Amino acid sequence: MQIVLVEPGKIARPMDIKGELHEMQQIVGGTIQALYPWADPVALICNDEGKLDGLPLNRVLED
Repeated sequence: MQIVLVEPGKIARPMDIKGELHEMQQIVGGTIQALYPWADPVALICNDEGKLDGLPLNRVLED
């Protein structure tokens, strides 16, 4: 599965992963949450408890 890895304070970069749950959890550092903010078939995967854990903010989604 091709993804774009977007980390706080870093340049986004393409990456190939297997798409397995444990792999995605490892990338985000915890349990995952999938968001579908657009009509396009694109999912944003983030750490489900990142805000509670005090993780740094990433990008802003705007219309």
